[in-house]
Amino acid sequence: MSFSNFPVPPVHVPIPPPETVLQTLPCVQAALFIVFLAAVSARDIKTRIIPDWLPLCVTLTSLLDFHLINLWGVLVGLLFLLVSVLLGGIGGGDVKLMLAAGLVLGLPGAAAAAVMGLAAMVLYYLVSKMAARLRGREASKRLPLAPFLSVGCIAAYFMTRED
Repeated sequence: MSFSNFPVPPVHVPIPPPETVLQTLPCVQAALFIVFLAAVSARDIKTRIIPDWLPLCVTLTSLLDFHLINLWGVLVGLLFLLVSVLLGGIGGGDVKLMLAAGLVLGLPGAAAAAVMGLAAMVLYYLVSKMAARLRGREASKRLPLAPFLSVGCIAAYFMTRED
């Protein structure tokens, strides 16, 4: 039996209109932002080093739904840089992470992310200190900051979205 006599319908792949593509960019940005923040957190927990390419990837996600006003979010990262230089205790990867996240979140979002992330870290430290004290041990004073900042960034991303 030969199948050459059967008609083959033409394959038609519709091309979505530009406005539909533009509407999906914030969703793609959110997904990539979360994936890269999770990668930064995992790497910081495991090695206490954040490779430069991860904050760069976070920076590139800002281009998917870029707003000029979001450039002000870099000020939060610069504040982290100032604290790092003057007081220490904050690594360069954490500074670069907040600079990159500031481009995605803008000033209000980056400020909220920093407050929530640092508050989560302080809360975690206090609970771990109390638990260590109950066991007769000393709590570690060195914590990876990126996981806490990432949680704050993700929360701020969804809290400050206007969509």
